[in-house]
Amino acid sequence: MYERSEAFPTLPGTVRAARWIINIFAIIGVVGTVGLAAFRDSYVAGANSTGYLFFWILAIVALFFRRGGNGVRVAAIVLAILQSLIALGSVQANSSIAMHEHPGMNIVRYSPGPIGLIAAFVIVVLLCQGSAGRWFKRPRLADR
Repeated sequence: MYERSEAFPTLPGTVRAARWIINIFAIIGVVGTVGLAAFRDSYVAGANSTGYLFFWILAIVALFFRRGGNGVRVAAIVLAILQSLIALGSVQANSSIAMHEHPGMNIVRYSPGPIGLIAAFVIVVLLCQGSAGRWFKRPRLADR
């Protein structure tokens, strides 16, 4: 039907993959938080929402991946790094040593954990690729 042209370039695979990972973890966070709120208590749901907070903000930023400039890419990288710090805290809090030393430390216990840490790292790597940089720094129709 329509042929891809310079006016409508395709989103690079690295940016699409980063967007998919962000959206999947944001959805997991929403489902998990709602499930915890419905079946456990609001304190645990609040702790879970803390763990997924930056994935949710990343999902909003990812809405601008198609038309945003390099600032969108930088914001997504910074948010993914912040998410990795939250996930790193979750990994430490979930370790058996920390559970024995600080049994009341629940604020990060329910966040994505090691899988969230890996996902955040992968998002940073994908958005730092050359194809992603070229995509976000490309000239826009308004710039011409």
